[in-house]
Amino acid sequence: MAVVINGNGTVTGVTSGVGEVLQIQSTILDAITSFTSSSYTDFTNLNVSITPSSTSSKIWVGVEMCLSNTTNGNYGSARLRRTIGGSNEVTVNGPDKTGYSNAKGGLYGVYSYNSWYFGSPKICSSFFDAPNTTSVCNYKVQILSHTGTTRVGANGYYTNRDNTADVFLNTIIYAWEVRSACVSYTHLRAHETVLDLVC
Repeated sequence: MAVVINGNGTVTGVTSGVGEVLQIQSTILDAITSFTSSSYTDFTNLNVSITPSSTSSKIWVGVEMCLSNTTNGNYGSARLRRTIGGSNEVTVNGPDKTGYSNAKGGLYGVYSYNSWYFGSPKICSSFFDAPNTTSVCNYKVQILSHTGTTRVGANGYYTNRDNTADVFLNTIIYAWEVRSACVSYTHLRAHETVLDLVC
């Protein structure tokens, strides 16, 4: 479909509602959860399901969390996974960096150093996914702990403090269905700009 903007500012060829948010789903957790596995493990209950109304819809999925690792010189990381109709699980946020054993292609990473139980502030990563389906899409988080314990929901603490010194923050995952609205520039012609929608 061509979108035409003429010299008078008139726009034609625009489909009504493009970019509209059609639905929002979210899950909020207020507990601290600890992980000790050296391979990615499902973060139980930190998931969200959404059923797109159209195969052309995009899903904006995001995660807000803080995490810490309690062992000096080690790290923890998180990644985002998606299934369609309960199968074909894939990583949404990108692969690990090849050639670097600790370069995880995750949502977040945290590294402890010099006896600090180092933690992140609350941070957010979000991604536009194009599942091309009207079947239910489930998004979940997985956590890896290289060594020691990786904790989600607390901002970390120093070795001579107890848990009351932590900063506790909610952990959130959300998914928004957005009506497709990708625009690709095509060409100019006399007194008009012509764009093609690629959705």
